[in-house]
This record gives sequence, C-alpha cells and structure tokens, in this order.
Amino acid sequence: MFKKAITLMAFKGNCTARVPRAFKKPPAGERGVLPTPSMHEYAEIFLRWLPTAESGRTTPAFVRADGSTMYRPHFRVGPTGEFLGVAFLDGDPPLAAPGSEGSALVEFIYVSTGVDYTPLQPGVSFDVLEGLRVIARGTVRRRWQSDADWRSQRLRQNQRAPDEREC
Repeated sequence: MFKKAITLMAFKGNCTARVPRAFKKPPAGERGVLPTPSMHEYAEIFLRWLPTAESGRTTPAFVRADGSTMYRPHFRVGPTGEFLGVAFLDGDPPLAAPGSEGSALVEFIYVSTGVDYTPLQPGVSFDVLEGLRVIARGTVRRRWQSDADWRSQRLRQNQRAPDEREC
C-alpha cells in the first residue's frame, strides 16, 4: 500500500532541537540503573491457548525456536498493562493449536533497553497478544536471570561429540 521510500537528509545546522523542560534527563544520582546487555532474563510459563472462536487464530503457533525463527508475541498483565515483548525459546508441545494447553520457556527480549518486566512474577496471570488480539492466557511458573545467552548454550551443546550429547 505505502511503497514510497522516505529519504532523510541532514544538513549542517538542522539537526538540533529544543527539548522541553519536562523531558530533560534527571541528575545522575536519580537515574535508574539499566541492566547490562549481557544479562538475560527468562521465565517458564503455562499457557491456555484460546479456541479459534474466541481468539480468531486458526493456525497453531510454533513455540519452539528453530535457528533464528522464533515466535515473538507480547504479554500483558491486566487489561491495561504495558505490552512486554518476549521470544519463545522452547515449548511443550512444540506446535500449540488453538484450544490446547502447554508450557513454554520465554526470554524477555527488551531487558537491555530498560523495559520493566517486574509485573511478570511467579504466580501472576497474563494475556498473550498478537497485535491487539488476545490469543492465549498464561501464568508465570518461575523466573530467573543468567549471564549466559541461551543461544550460546545450545551452540556448545551441539558442538559436543555425538556420544556426549544429552538425550
């Protein structure tokens, strides 16, 4: 529909803007501490996928990551909560059909940018959204942090000799 490319051109002197007083940075002592980019946060969740009549989703969701392909919906705690981006890493069953139940492992993908995932604590219920459409409801079972990325752990596991791999 919109096939026009937008070209931004910068000329000397036109890249300045006045920041309104309400949006100035707070003093260094008052700023929040952002997590380091090497810190990763994960959660184990239980999901109940809504039937097609309620959610509108007709195809199963592939909840097991395959290389760079991951299912990336949003979680929302409460009807007016913030949309929290997640990436599904593993799930049982790997294909979650509408109307089914299952568990999954997710990574909070915007932790390093300062998004606050603290509402997603163990025992909290949430909605799974695709756009504005609720397609599942879930509960957080457990949550943890790790400085090791799940991709590097999977890579190390795949580089072991075939007789050393876990079955």
